[in-house]
Amino acid sequence: MQIYVGCSMEEHIDILDFLQKNVKPASGCTEIGAIALGSSVCMQALAKDGKDAGISPDPRAFGRIEVTLDKKMYKNAHSVTIPNAGNGKGIALASALGVFLDAAGDGMLELFNHVTDDILHKACAILPVVWVSIDFNKESPYILTTITYGGKTQSSLITGTHTNVSLVPAGDAQEVATSPLATPAPLRIGLPLAELVRMVDRISATEEAELQKTIDLNMALVDEGMKGTYGMGIVKSLLWMQEQGDLGDGIYEHIKIAVAAAVEARMGGAPLSAMSTSGSGNMGITASVPIIIAARERNLPMQKVYRALLLSHFVVRLSADNMGDLSILCGANNKSAFGAAAGITYLLGGSAAHIRRAINAVASNLIGSACDGAKYNCALKAMTSACIAWESALLSLYGATIAHDGIVDDSIEKTFENISLLSKGMNALDDMIIDIIRAHDTDQDAC
Repeated sequence: MQIYVGCSMEEHIDILDFLQKNVKPASGCTEIGAIALGSSVCMQALAKDGKDAGISPDPRAFGRIEVTLDKKMYKNAHSVTIPNAGNGKGIALASALGVFLDAAGDGMLELFNHVTDDILHKACAILPVVWVSIDFNKESPYILTTITYGGKTQSSLITGTHTNVSLVPAGDAQEVATSPLATPAPLRIGLPLAELVRMVDRISATEEAELQKTIDLNMALVDEGMKGTYGMGIVKSLLWMQEQGDLGDGIYEHIKIAVAAAVEARMGGAPLSAMSTSGSGNMGITASVPIIIAARERNLPMQKVYRALLLSHFVVRLSADNMGDLSILCGANNKSAFGAAAGITYLLGGSAAHIRRAINAVASNLIGSACDGAKYNCALKAMTSACIAWESALLSLYGATIAHDGIVDDSIEKTFENISLLSKGMNALDDMIIDIIRAHDTDQDAC
């Protein structure tokens, strides 16, 4: 469906196109997925020019693999567990796995779904030739991968979005060649909140089917995480707390545990994809699972759920348009919590004014939480964000009005602009966090 606003027919949002560009499946952290994608595209180009057919390179023929990342990409990819790689972590291993995986298949950020024991063994064998560096001057996301194989060298470059990958002359990040895998930038929103609310009221069955994928993927991760066998044991502890009577058993707690379960499973390397939003799987979980759980608890119709999910994706994109897909600020706290609050408020019958107040309640509560990289601990921030979103929605519906002081403005667009300024002012924290990471670094890439 194409929704037209204003006087010009050029001012519209194609909702299905928006979802396909902004809401995508991702296996594991999107940053390590993008690193694997860059290596895969690079290796496929070398395979076409050489004697190897397809993705079956000889580990003995690699000369050197160089991966250069912007600082935010480096920070996020550094410590996260890779799906289907045992407990393998890290940038070098993600890149090494990518050379044995086929980026031409479905799901550009789902390459790790196809990791086998044989591929993992080969990737571990080439780890000594993988070199990782940071370019502190590049805007995120930025991944330059250069592979020397069989005496030939090729580079790939990812910029703008996690899947916007192109071939470049070896080692040259300036001259971009056309690639069939390159994808357009996410569709920017640029519409007022009231218009977004009117849009979600008019979605079609086709768009509902697309939104069902968010439910299917992210709730499968919830189910997997509820086993309590991943990460730091957060979910296992929360469930035990419930049994002992130290944690309640209402919607608030069910949202808390469900979001923690999905993120802990994902960060713990579960072999399942998440439905990401605006470049992040954890944001996709945090922006959707609270809405789904609330709807189930209140026995609300699916049509209402789909509309609430779409509004959540819209609001996350609106915040990301201001802050960027990667920033120093935690995406769960500072982007997806806005989406979840908006979606829950809509789900429970709130107006555009209620939704605006709920978003501003989140902004008054969580803003300023820094991202120190993707890892198990993300489950803690995500579940906190989800609970704040639920509380903010209820506060708004029950009449609480957030004062327009500090960074909070009457317009959510202006609030997001203010948060963007805050994010830019905190940019130096990334350098400090990277120094801290390196100071207690361990062998993240061990197989």
